[in-house]
Amino acid sequence: MIMNRTIPPSLNIIEKQEFLKPVKNYTPAGNPYFSLSSGNLPVLKLDIIFPAGSISDENPAVPLFTANLLTAGTKSLSSLQIAETIDFHGASISFSVSKKYTIVQVNFLPKFAAEIFNLLSQLFESPNFPQQEINLLANKSIRQMQINMEKVSFVASRKFSTILFPENHPFGKNINEDNYKNLKSKQLFDFFVSHYQKQKPTIVISGDINTLVTQALENFIDKIGSDSSINEKTTTIDIPKVTATKNCIEKTGVQSAIRYGKLTINKYHPDYGKLIFTNTLLGGYFGSRLIKNIREEKGYTYGIYSHLNSFTETGIFFISADVGSKYGQATIDEINNEIKYLQENPIPNNEMERVKNYMTGILLQKFDGIFAISDAFIELLKFNLGWDYYTNLSEIIKNISSEDVNKMANKYFNTDEMSSLVVGKC
Repeated sequence: MIMNRTIPPSLNIIEKQEFLKPVKNYTPAGNPYFSLSSGNLPVLKLDIIFPAGSISDENPAVPLFTANLLTAGTKSLSSLQIAETIDFHGASISFSVSKKYTIVQVNFLPKFAAEIFNLLSQLFESPNFPQQEINLLANKSIRQMQINMEKVSFVASRKFSTILFPENHPFGKNINEDNYKNLKSKQLFDFFVSHYQKQKPTIVISGDINTLVTQALENFIDKIGSDSSINEKTTTIDIPKVTATKNCIEKTGVQSAIRYGKLTINKYHPDYGKLIFTNTLLGGYFGSRLIKNIREEKGYTYGIYSHLNSFTETGIFFISADVGSKYGQATIDEINNEIKYLQENPIPNNEMERVKNYMTGILLQKFDGIFAISDAFIELLKFNLGWDYYTNLSEIIKNISSEDVNKMANKYFNTDEMSSLVVGKC
């Protein structure tokens, strides 16, 4: 039998999702943490979450450097000794700094739990942030920024945030070369004391958890920080309205970068699940309408995508693409045409089924393995949401109609409210 690959597979909705969920535990001192235990994979992932993001300091380089230089040395260990300890025990440590949070992620083997938690205790109790290491990282960061500023896509991303938010707003503020210059060890240490030692991080551990791991973990948790949680320490930020504008930055090259979008609703809004579906259909995956029009039919770009970003205060809808240098405004015109068509015409059943199929698969990927589940849980923690967020989203994907999509497009994709930016040929 020959398979017809032009016909997509039938949609099989998962009626009831069954997966491991984290357990809330308490240390002997009464400090909470979350665990997802599974012996299927003999490794551990530890996520240490601090409410210490890039907007937590006037200089956004300070939170970034504080996180990335935690392994640069302590009162008793050099950076080389720290690196050798990590390598010898087959572990890894990475740092992620977003607008509001810093996440320290550690991967290690259960048999080395005592050694790894001993190292982490030293990192969080007595870092010294050597000035030489700060200078090296600053120089490297400046050189990398100079390289990136020649890329139209990098310039567009930086500029677009200042278009969506007012001047000097925390969400619109970009890091620049001056932020890297003249950084002092005391600045990083003061930030560390204020945002790490005086705040209790949220801890999520997942993987092959045994008694020895639990004992080492709880001892570590009781040693670091003070009593608080990420949601108690994060503050809300006012979001003033801005007027939609058309912008262009002249830059010579073979490509132009475009950004097109506006502020919108976030995860708390009852329409958000339907908006995720509508965004996916428009430009959220490789089979989207924007891809078919602007990549496949017009040949303006290799890829164009629409995005939804959610903060606790607001959300952002935007479309991004790198296109041929002369197609910047033409691409925006075609985006408007696609949005208008989406607003005014019913969606064919086969397209609705295809997007439902795709989104069901993406949702299931969030629970494909113990580490994926822990990542999904951390996203819920940031927004103080429960697991019903994912259950409700699954139901929305299953039941959304063509009429619902038309309503969402009309309600949230008003092109008169969209700001546009072209970096390249004006």
